[in-house]
This record gives sequence, C-alpha cells and structure tokens, in this order.
Amino acid sequence: MRIRQSLVVLLLMLIMQISFAHRCERIVTLSPALTTIIDEMGLAENLVGHSEYSLLPKGLNSVEVGSYFNLNLEQLYRLKPTMIFLEQSDEGKTVAKMKKLGLPAQTILLNTLDEIEASYANISAACGFSPDDLTGEKALVKTDLSAQQNRLTDQGNGLVFYGDGRAYELDLPTLAVGKSFHRDLFNYLGLTLLYDGPLNAPTLNSEALFALNPDWIIILNGDSAANYDTLEQLTVRNIEVKWPRLEGMNAVKNGQVYELKGYWSMMPTPRAMESIAEQVITVLDQSESPNSIDKQKENIQ
Repeated sequence: MRIRQSLVVLLLMLIMQISFAHRCERIVTLSPALTTIIDEMGLAENLVGHSEYSLLPKGLNSVEVGSYFNLNLEQLYRLKPTMIFLEQSDEGKTVAKMKKLGLPAQTILLNTLDEIEASYANISAACGFSPDDLTGEKALVKTDLSAQQNRLTDQGNGLVFYGDGRAYELDLPTLAVGKSFHRDLFNYLGLTLLYDGPLNAPTLNSEALFALNPDWIIILNGDSAANYDTLEQLTVRNIEVKWPRLEGMNAVKNGQVYELKGYWSMMPTPRAMESIAEQVITVLDQSESPNSIDKQKENIQ
C-alpha cells in the first residue's frame, strides 16, 4: 500500500513538473518593461509575442501584438500563449476578454522599487520554477545598492522631471516625478524630492518651480531612437539652461541641472534601476571633496 501511495505521489510530482515546464513555454508580454525583464531573466527564447515599443534580441521569433490598450486579441489567440504577462490590474476589460478566450494572464506590478525587485520572483512563481534556476540576471536591486544607500543625504532638495525628447536648454520641463518607482529609487539613495504628494506626475509651472527653489534638477529623457544594442546606454550631461525669470533659482544659479537620457531612464526593470542609480550618484555625490561636483561636470560634458 505504501509503495502504491509513493508511486502516486511521484507521478503527481512528475505531472506538476511537466505542467510547470510548459506554463511559460510560450510567453507574451504586454509592456516593453516586461519584455526587457523576461530577456534579463534569460527567457527571451520563450517569447512568441510582445507589445509595441519592445526591444528584442535579433533573430527572435516573436510577433508584435499591439499594446494593453490596443491589443490584437485575434492575433494573440492564434499565438497559443501558455502565459501572458501584463502590468495593469486584473480588473481591466482586456484581461476579462483574455480570460473569456481561455488565455492565461498574470499581472506583474512594477509601480514601486519593491515590486520591481520582486518581479523576477513573481514571474518565476507564475512559471512554476525557482529564481535560482534562471540562466539570466538575479534581481537584487536594494541588495546591490545597499552600499550606496543614504550616500546622497547631504545634497539638498531636488526635483526630477519627465522629459519628452526635447532639449531643455531653453524649454522648461513641467511634468515632475511624483508617486512612482522613480521617487522610490531617489528616496532610497537618500535624496529628498520637493514634490512628495500623491500624484504620479504633477504639472509644475515656472511659479511653482521658483517657489520650491530646488538645489538640483534631473530631467529623465527616454530615447525613442534606441535599439536592442543601445537599450542599456544611459548618458548624463550638465545643461546650461536659460529659463526666463528662474536665473536666481538654486539649481540654475549653481549649475546643477542635468539630463539623464536613454531607453532605460523610463524602464521599471531591476537592471535599469541600478543603472539610473549609478548615474545619479556620479553627478550628485560630493562626498569625496568640495570640488568633486565640478570635476564630475568636466567628465560628463
């Protein structure tokens, strides 16, 4: 009897392992960030479909299926995915339609630094394997940045803005970073952002900017011309701005306005967070000497 029970248990375990192995055999991602995360995890070969604006390795046999809000459900169904990963809430109409078609959908939240760090583990759990089995990167964002935590606590108060691809020497950025993974990252590094309200991306005009008087400003500018070979490239430069009536603002007066440009500047992925942190530390860390920021400006100009 015991032998028979043992055989049944072994058979069930084998069935479960087979099921796990095939659960993510055919993956579709519905956001560029999730496509990049799947690639970072070493699962790109399992991709059969991806969202628009995703950057993929050359030669990968994956089909664009639109985006979460403009999804080609017919094409998605024909791909016969075994797992669909998306960022949005399960309450969405798109998810309801996918479930009606019998398509397996799994939400992976990427709204906070903790959620980004947990993304590899959450995807692994959805696929049915351990993160230790991955051939790609391991998501250890806070662990990797722990030595840098609170390194920038003496850099004053600043603001971070979302750019739209323009040059900002003359144009004033208005869309500030609010409640988001970006704010989480800057706070983790010990930086204080002057906007700490509940909005994700509040609009700040020149009067608000003058009243807040930031000590430094960083503008995050995505790179629409990026390709797979350049997606990891982040460049930072000091901007000599000429913003009307803001000449006396600390950030302008002290020459601490920076542009951080690259595809990864807007991507909520573990490796992107680490790369952004490295660049921010490069331009704002003044711990080595009083003149270090001037030396850094010389290096990045």
